[in-house]
Amino acid sequence: MNIINLFWISLAIGFATPQNNSSLSGKWILKCYKDIILKEEECTSMTDSEIPITIEFKDNGKIGKLTGRTEYNFVYGEYEIPDSNKIIMKNVGGSKVNELGKFGNKFLPAMKHSSSFSFHKGCLIIFYDNDTKAMKFINAKLD
Repeated sequence: MNIINLFWISLAIGFATPQNNSSLSGKWILKCYKDIILKEEECTSMTDSEIPITIEFKDNGKIGKLTGRTEYNFVYGEYEIPDSNKIIMKNVGGSKVNELGKFGNKFLPAMKHSSSFSFHKGCLIIFYDNDTKAMKFINAKLD
C-alpha cells in the first residue's frame, strides 16, 4: 500500500469520527463535493455563487425533516437515523426551476442517495452513492 492510499484511508477514517452521531439538527452550508474513489474534490466559494446552498435539519435523533435551498430552488424532505451515523432519506424533493449552477445540479440527487454522515472538525460530512462520494458542509452560524 502506498503513501497516497494511506492518506485517503486516514482521511476517510477522520471523516468517520462523529461528534454527535445521533442528530443532524442544525443549519449547514455546502462547501465541497468529494469523490472518494477518484480522489477528486470540487469546492465553492461565495465568488462562485451569490446564494449559498443551504440545508437545515431538525430531528429528535431518530426521525426528522429537512429544508433548504440551492441557487434557484427549494429542497425539502424527511429522513430517519436508524443506526449511529446512518441516514435514510424519504420524500426528498424540491422546486423544479432550471438549476443553472453546477453545485445546485448535483445537490438534490446527492441528498436523495445519502447513506451516512459524520462530523469532522466542526463540519458535517454526508456520504452518498453507497459511501463513495461525500458532501462537506460548514455550520451556517460560523460562516
